[in-house]
Parts: sequence; C-alpha cells; structure tokens
Amino acid sequence: MRTWMHAGFYLLLAASAAQYAARHGLTDRAPLVLGVAGVLALVYSAGMLFPLPRKAWVIALLVVWLPLVFLAPSFGWCAVPVLFAALGEFSARTAIVLAVALTASVILAGLLRATTIDPSLILAPVAVTVIATAAFVQLAKARDELAVSQREAGVLAERQRLARDIHDTIAQGLSSVNLLLQAADRDWERAPERSRSYVRQAAGAARDNLAEARRVVAGLTPAALTEQPLTEALRELCQSTGAEFSTHGTPVALSTKTSVELLRIAQSALANVAEHAQATRTVVTLTFEPARVRLEIADNGIGFDPSAPQPGPGRGYGLEAMRDRAALIGGTLTVRSGDSLSTLVMVEAPK
Repeated sequence: MRTWMHAGFYLLLAASAAQYAARHGLTDRAPLVLGVAGVLALVYSAGMLFPLPRKAWVIALLVVWLPLVFLAPSFGWCAVPVLFAALGEFSARTAIVLAVALTASVILAGLLRATTIDPSLILAPVAVTVIATAAFVQLAKARDELAVSQREAGVLAERQRLARDIHDTIAQGLSSVNLLLQAADRDWERAPERSRSYVRQAAGAARDNLAEARRVVAGLTPAALTEQPLTEALRELCQSTGAEFSTHGTPVALSTKTSVELLRIAQSALANVAEHAQATRTVVTLTFEPARVRLEIADNGIGFDPSAPQPGPGRGYGLEAMRDRAALIGGTLTVRSGDSLSTLVMVEAPK
C-alpha cells in the first residue's frame, strides 16, 4: 500500500509539473515553481529513505507544498498523498483539521487564479478529500481489526500449546507421583523400605516435573531432547514407564519441532495406557522410512471406542491434543481400538 502511495505522489507531482510547463512555458515564474516542486520531491524522498521523525516530516511536506499550491494550483492534486501521510501520523482530530486546511488551501489557490467562479474548483477538492479520508479510515479500521485478530490467534495458539504441554508432561508426572505415593501408603507398614523407595521415586518425579513445568512456561525444548536425539529420549521414556522400545529403518536427525511433538504424543499415549488400559505389555516403535517417520504405541489393554470415548469430568483432552500435535508437523494420527481389544496409536509425519 505504501509503495503505491509513494508512486502515486511522484506521478501526481510529475503530472502537475508537466501541466504547468505546458500552460505557462519555462519563462516567468516557471523556474521558481519547478524548483519548489523539486524541493518537495526531495523532502518526500528524505522521509522514505531516512528514519526521520514522521510528524516533523509531514510538517516539512506541508511547509513546502502550501506555497507551491498557491504558486501553481495544479499542484493541488499532490494534496492526496500528503493528506494520507498526515492521517497516518496524527490523532484523528488533528488529521481532520489538517484535511480541512489542505482542502481550503486548494480551493483558495484555485479561486485566486480563476477568472470566473467555477463550482468544480470547490466541489472537486471537497469530494477528493472526503473520499481519501473515508478510504483511509476504512483501511485503518481493517488494519486494527487484523491486528486484534492476530493477537487473539496468538493468544489462542499459546493457550493450546500450554494445554497440550501441561496435559502431556505435568499431568502425566503428577499422575505418576500419585501412583507412587499410593503404593508407598499401601506398603507403609508391611514393607517400609520399599515404601521409602516409592517416596524417593515420587520426590524425584516431582523435581523432574517442576523443571519441565518451567520449560513449558518458557516454551523451551523438553529436557529429554536438549542433548540427545528422539530415539534416545523415547528409550528413556519407555524405561521409566515400563514399556518396550524398538526402532526400524535408518535413524536420521529430525527437526526439533518434529521431535518435540512426537515425544509429547508418546508421553500422552503412555500416560493414557498407565491410567486406563490395564495393560500388561506396551510397545513403542519408531520407524524411519525414506520420506516419513512413523511412531506407534501399542498395548494389550482393555481398549476403548475411539469414536466415542467416555472420559471422566475434566478429562478427554488427550486424543484431541495428540491430533493437534500431529497436524502441527504435517502428520496424521490414527487410533485403532475397541472394547476388549488392544489399542494402537500411530503417528505418521514427513521427515
């Protein structure tokens, strides 16, 4: 938009100069008029090329343009881009005052040079000013609405990111802490040493999840991926959750974004297995194919109906979050399960 406005200014300035030269020749006041027009072009160019204070630049344009339009009313057409510049830099009230002043100047300059009263000398500048101001107001309104929409989209995206990360990391960690403390409570009397071991594990899990919570808030890469590839991070995750892990194909380095989302999906799926599946065996498989990577989490638990899960109060975000994560890396998530059947969660994404 700015580029077209700048081009329009130079075209109008050149057209006004050409019209003046054609009507009056290059004698009499022509050198003065064309010289002032050249100064106006230089002032306008300075505002484009250098980081000048914008309000001071607009004022400089007005200081040069006003004498020019009284010397040669044909330069009144340059008022349109000058008006747009003023509208963009001043408050609405000040801009309206400037618009009225510019319009009045163009009308007065035309009337002073006219031999007869022509209504178009009054109506045309007023119409152009009204149209230009209305167009600018609409553009400004659209710009503001777009900015608000972008801010809201950014806030929503950040909320969704936090919700996914909290579900897949902190919620899983707190669930593990809860299970360990329950086990410690059951063995408190008959097996105190084992109970203390459970408490120590719970304390370690709490520390790890506190650190992970801080990373989630900061939007940082998960600790498990800071110094090792996805394969090793998944291997550690499986060791901590009692799942089996295997890889197929030739491992390649994946982007940080792809690695993070796949790790989070695995964390979420394994948390669901631990809490709902009643499984005795879980297998996590990472397969590298020529053009894509596939992650599978399979368990032999009781299964569920993926088309109609029945979560408890405040639950049920897991599958939705996993699908969102897969979509973020251009992949797809497939869930195969059923009552009294094992469950397979599979993610396929481009490398």
